[in-house]
Amino acid sequence: GEPIAAQTVSQMVDRVMALPEGTRLYLLAPVVRGRKGEYRKELAEWQKAGFARVRIDGTIHDIDEAPALDKKYKHDIEVVVDRLVVGGEIATRLAESFETALKLADGLAYVDPADPVEPHTPKSEILGNNAPDGRIVFSEKFACPVSGFTISEIEPRLFSFNAPQGACPACDGLGEKLLFDEDLVVPNHMLSIKKGAVVPWAKSNPPSPYYMQVLGSLAREFKFDIETPWSDLPPEVQSTILHGSKGKPVTLTFIDGKKKYDVSKPFEGVIGNLNRRMLQTDSAWMREELSKYQSAAPCEVCGGARLKPEALAVKIAMKDISYATHLSVVDALQFFTDMPQHLGDQQNAIAERILKEIVERLG
Repeated sequence: GEPIAAQTVSQMVDRVMALPEGTRLYLLAPVVRGRKGEYRKELAEWQKAGFARVRIDGTIHDIDEAPALDKKYKHDIEVVVDRLVVGGEIATRLAESFETALKLADGLAYVDPADPVEPHTPKSEILGNNAPDGRIVFSEKFACPVSGFTISEIEPRLFSFNAPQGACPACDGLGEKLLFDEDLVVPNHMLSIKKGAVVPWAKSNPPSPYYMQVLGSLAREFKFDIETPWSDLPPEVQSTILHGSKGKPVTLTFIDGKKKYDVSKPFEGVIGNLNRRMLQTDSAWMREELSKYQSAAPCEVCGGARLKPEALAVKIAMKDISYATHLSVVDALQFFTDMPQHLGDQQNAIAERILKEIVERLG
């Protein structure tokens, strides 16, 4: 829920200089965030580069007295780049220290209070147990300091599903995907399995012995009758037949001529079987046959918005571009008319002419 914003060094300096005069601070470079390892080599390199202190898992140490770290556990390490007191002529020094920290930590910097503060900020919960109350996070990139989610650059192509820079990678910008549909796989719930309820596996006449033996094995394993109408089968049995045994081994019994043998393995499910066959086949005819059991469904990644997650993460007034494009003309007019009250002074100065044109066209 934290906003992602890129900041210049100048903006970072202004933010720190706006703190109460006399505030004592640490400027830190978060070089390791929630990763396993010992980091002995890295600590030696940071010491060689001239840094004297590090904060490891919330505790500051002289870098030459840093504790040995257990490589089996995740750690947070921040290099102490500078210690400062707000006030006076520290802006130039602060800017240089920010540049050092940003270079060291790939565009991130923390400013932590050197003295205890009241635990009123939620940032410590967001950034983990080792983050002190009062921490300010700075980023010169459009990057989340917690998850590492990044947006390289916000540009017009990012908001176009016709451009590779903006199109959802899961559905190629279509907003929907063809998925195997349960209602097409089992269209008649009054039929039993024996009578051909599972259409893709019963389409041939007579039905495929292999698939019928698989279904018969499932009936023995899960205690149901293949002559029972599909609608009367327990939901968990229907789910197992369609979607598989979820990794649980199932004993499948096959009769090949006079030979009978058992195979114990997880069951992929009818829909899993159809998906696999669709991916593996090189036959256009087979693809066409299998597609008869598919229907279009909203893409699970973009939710039908057609854009990649990075584009949908960009919000104005807490709304993304997909929300705006789905508004009616009347609602869109209201949305853009009310927009200035959700923007800051600098943002309003930038958006004033654009908003004026949008409102005039909608009106």
